Amino acid sequence: MTRKRELLISLSGGFLCLFFLGGFALTILPMDEATYADKVFPLLQGNLSGDELGQNFEAVKTLSTWFAITLLVVLCLIALASFFLKGNRNPGRAGTILIVAGGTTLIGTQLVAFPLAFLFFLAAALCFFRKQPNKKGVIHA
Repeated sequence: MTRKRELLISLSGGFLCLFFLGGFALTILPMDEATYADKVFPLLQGNLSGDELGQNFEAVKTLSTWFAITLLVVLCLIALASFFLKGNRNPGRAGTILIVAGGTTLIGTQLVAFPLAFLFFLAAALCFFRKQPNKKGVIHA
């Protein structure tokens, strides 16, 4: 039995994490405070006054650092889970690793990326509950 569905869902989650978390981190981390004040702060300002710019800049920089660290950990976990999924080596272990990847995504992004974590939880559920059919079509218990 191949685990293409689980592999496809987990790799899709990894690609989306790379796109969104990595994109945010690569946009914010190299930015200086003057560029942030000119381009980003007016979009995020809301009810904040201009004197809170420095605190806001540091908070967004810290958030982007968290996103970058989370992305690295999640990509390593996805690579490990993919190793166990390839060739149906150990889907139970891959499911456990995908649950950890989903939890890491939730905690590392402070629950912002819950749709991305859902993909990892879905792939983990498929790892646990999809059983290998035998040659006659009867599912093993």
